[in-house]
Amino acid sequence: EVLGNNIYVNIIVVEYAARVSNLHTYDAISKDVINRWVYPLVPDQPISNSPRHSYSRHNVYLGSSVVLGRDCKLTEDVVIGQSTSVGGDTRISKSVIGKNCKIGEHVDISDCYIWDNVVVEDYCKLKQSIICNSSVLKSGTKVQPGCIISYNVILGPSCCVPQGTRITLKDSREFKASSGFDSDEDDAVIQETVETPSPFGAEGRGGKWELPSLVSADDSDIIMEKWCVEDSAASDSSFSEVSSHHSEPPEMESAAVEEAMFFYHEVLDSIRSGLVEKTSSENLILMINSSKHAYNIPIEDVPPTIIK
Repeated sequence: EVLGNNIYVNIIVVEYAARVSNLHTYDAISKDVINRWVYPLVPDQPISNSPRHSYSRHNVYLGSSVVLGRDCKLTEDVVIGQSTSVGGDTRISKSVIGKNCKIGEHVDISDCYIWDNVVVEDYCKLKQSIICNSSVLKSGTKVQPGCIISYNVILGPSCCVPQGTRITLKDSREFKASSGFDSDEDDAVIQETVETPSPFGAEGRGGKWELPSLVSADDSDIIMEKWCVEDSAASDSSFSEVSSHHSEPPEMESAAVEEAMFFYHEVLDSIRSGLVEKTSSENLILMINSSKHAYNIPIEDVPPTIIK
């Protein structure tokens, strides 16, 4: 059964190659650029008409006309775009801030991606989140890890956004027009996302985004990806997906997940040892096929496991 599936691989030694396919790769590749693993594709070496940044130790990049307030601290791995201002006693680490942003005083920003024209007022705290263009965070707003704040959203003042929350101005009609949810049946599935008044502060503008329930198998490619999920939890989830596509009793589901985990590790060991010992592809296929039968893994789950 495995003989009908071919995997073609080009192993690069010196070059750097990566593709942004989700939030995790977006974060990882951005960190590689900041840490100069893709030199000369770095912020202080402009590409085409992109603005040039100055480079200083601890991988701190500053665009032109950046204004830094008194006692503000840029610890490491920080990029700040042109014409952005940072207030006094503000701490920024492992973050990217775009152009024309205004960061207030006594602000703490870590592991964030703040796009262009964003306003972050005094005493805000942001961790491991994405803030899209032209958003405003009023004084005292706290954004927990894993949040995505969409375009033109206003939060606060003095509100706390829970971990993993996505906030947007987009309503159900816009979503249906852009995603193909246009039947009458979908009206009961897709809820309005813009709440009035906003639950995120007295001056807030925007509502929590909830992906509608999948109404058919054709919608299964819509995935709610969670950022900042613990590796172990993500691993368990992936093994659960590989092990079964149907709901099972708890005992059977636990056994299936355990078998999928054993199968994954056995395939990984087979491929690693095959590369070291230069085992022929035919023998590797036989080894993987025997593992498949040993752990009773469906054939459709074999290629995703190998690719992982």
